Amino acid sequence: MPLEEPLRAAVLQAKTCGAAGMPEGMFRAYVTGTKEELQLHGYHPGHAAGILDPQTRAAIRQYQKDARLPVDGCVSKELLDHLKFHTPKIYAAGVSPRDSLIAAIQQELQKRGYAVGAIDGKAGPRTLGAIRQFERDAGLLPDAAIDQALLSRLRTTDPSIRAH
Repeated sequence: MPLEEPLRAAVLQAKTCGAAGMPEGMFRAYVTGTKEELQLHGYHPGHAAGILDPQTRAAIRQYQKDARLPVDGCVSKELLDHLKFHTPKIYAAGVSPRDSLIAAIQQELQKRGYAVGAIDGKAGPRTLGAIRQFERDAGLLPDAAIDQALLSRLRTTDPSIRAH
């Protein structure tokens, strides 16, 4: 099935989710951002391809239920803001804030082209190797700490520092 078909279906489906009148690019950006945030919170929305598929809607509905929000399975600015800024953070069952931090580090490493494997919030050998490689490439002293300071370094270090 060509990529255009799922995109058309997602846009049509979005009209029932309050995205009517929203430019397609903006809607896709909201879907991608929502998927990335859901992943950080331990929910499993599938790939961040900008498509509001059944797996994404199920993850949204579960988050909405856990956060005691109206449950509709739809993407919105309000939902994305809740995911990003609500405190205390809402996590999927069995997911800790540490898992979320590791998932955020994995996402940042992946954006730079480092192979971390699945973004799963687990500091496995691939993630640890990617961290060490990033630190070497950035000329940082490797400290082996997986903490907020590492996440901050990943977000603020020169974007040209990438996997070879």
